[in-house]
Amino acid sequence: MPTNSKNVSMKVLFKGLSMAVILMACNDINAEQYRLTAGCNMPRGGDQVTMEVMSNPQAVRIGGNVLWDFSRLRLAERDMPLRHVSRGDSVLVRVEGRENSTLQLSGKGWQLASSRDLDRYLNYPLPERLMALPMAYGDTASGFFYGEGMADGVRFLRQQGETRVEALASGRLITPDGDSLRHALLVRRLRLGTTELSGDFDRSLKVSGDSTLLSRDSLTARLATDSITHLMEVCSWWARGYRYPILERTRIVSFYHGEPADSLTVTCYISPYVQTCDLASDPENEKWRAADALEPFDPASNPMQPGPDGLLEGFGELGGHRNSCQLTPTLVDDVMTLTYHAENPCDVTIDIYTLAGGRVWHRVLPDQSGYGSCTIPASGLSFGEYIVAVCIGPEVFPFKILKK
Repeated sequence: MPTNSKNVSMKVLFKGLSMAVILMACNDINAEQYRLTAGCNMPRGGDQVTMEVMSNPQAVRIGGNVLWDFSRLRLAERDMPLRHVSRGDSVLVRVEGRENSTLQLSGKGWQLASSRDLDRYLNYPLPERLMALPMAYGDTASGFFYGEGMADGVRFLRQQGETRVEALASGRLITPDGDSLRHALLVRRLRLGTTELSGDFDRSLKVSGDSTLLSRDSLTARLATDSITHLMEVCSWWARGYRYPILERTRIVSFYHGEPADSLTVTCYISPYVQTCDLASDPENEKWRAADALEPFDPASNPMQPGPDGLLEGFGELGGHRNSCQLTPTLVDDVMTLTYHAENPCDVTIDIYTLAGGRVWHRVLPDQSGYGSCTIPASGLSFGEYIVAVCIGPEVFPFKILKK
């Protein structure tokens, strides 16, 4: 009897020490601001998960202490496998459906180095930044990309643009399966690019990452009369303790000769269950999940961080979008391209001012709604810096440009 009592006491003591260690780890983890890191959120060679395609994109709402409620999203009865194949220590191939993308990994995040599908290949001498690490609420990063390749085996393909990555909000998330995740971060990647198809291979710029031969607006000038402009918005909801985004919505709008040509929106779900069961051992994320499981949750005091403008409204509408616009290039030769979105019907006003405040160009696009695009001539401007002010309804979006 005394021996059994001693064993029970030792077990209780060991259990109490184990719980104390876990609670200490929990406190250490929660003392750090939630952020994406290379150790927890970098894709790995050998990873393979199933992305479930979701339907009913209007089902997300903000309410009470729930920042994103995805519980009413439903499956679209199809899924897509996602896997990563390692090519050395710092290169991965992302295989998604019929497309292979080569990613360059580093402590600063990952970049797109090339992409290939059934009839298209692009190599990026100036890689596109897909994610910056570490990344926490309020952080932003941007990059310029340039790629060259083939289409249909005979036509020359050129692509150029800018990408901006920003962490817009953090807080609680409810998954389509009804799981409540306390620490979620919304990261948006906005890509504005221009694509050219031609048979003229001699027009290749043959640039490298440190080339001084590439003018950031050269392609825009050449494609003023023959271009396809695309706006891509990728919104990813990352949850602490999971390697891949819980939900990811991709929206693409294409413009041909400045007119909307087509659009596509796809929402994919990689459930916490799939990420826990289907991925190889992930000790770092297991530690985060263990700490979150022990963390007390009080719905009345659930902390949230809204977007940079101080508003929560709009981030929860998966199908919605506030007013926004992008202007490219900022180093201008002859023409600029403005791509915009007006959530409600309104006038879009464009003005160009000198730094002294004098207006040198003015245009009004009446009664705009949804996505739109227009070109802004700059050949008549003198050398120097200017401010382009775009007014979408009551909102003003200023851009600083340099005329060559």
